[in-house]
Amino acid sequence: EKPYFANLIARHDSEHNYRSLFFEKLNAYKRVESPGTFMNNMPDGMTVNWLNDSKTDFQRKSKFTICFESTAHEGFITEKITDAFYADTIPIYFGSSTVTEIFNKDAFINVSDYESFDAVVEKVKELDQDDEKYLAMLRQPVLVDPDMPRRMEEELEAYILHIFEQPLEKAYRRCR
Repeated sequence: EKPYFANLIARHDSEHNYRSLFFEKLNAYKRVESPGTFMNNMPDGMTVNWLNDSKTDFQRKSKFTICFESTAHEGFITEKITDAFYADTIPIYFGSSTVTEIFNKDAFINVSDYESFDAVVEKVKELDQDDEKYLAMLRQPVLVDPDMPRRMEEELEAYILHIFEQPLEKAYRRCR
């Protein structure tokens, strides 16, 4: 049992004020905790951050996390959704449409799949009020390709090794 319904952890509003607009809509259904510096509604202005794990610890206590990127540009996917997954909370994501190329569409609520914020709130209510549906989403695999982390690690290793193993005359990158 998680003591908090949902959370928003941010330092500022997003483009077009989507974070604050959605926060208000969801908060009208049930209290949304906001321990960031933006929209802070915590007792004594308490805040969390990633430097000391207080952000993750707080998110773990919430069923849902509002993960709205600061801007909706293709391919711009920040730590917000991964932090939510890491904390075992269901992300409510708004941002890049390419997010579903990396993350399993059945493992989070993608705001772009709904016609309005009201429709998203209805989906959140449905999951909040049905433990079986909530847990089914929470148990979904996070990644579209579970082999992706290993493959990326191998590609990075090959890239770094190439830098050091190539002949010195080919390693020079600046204009001569």
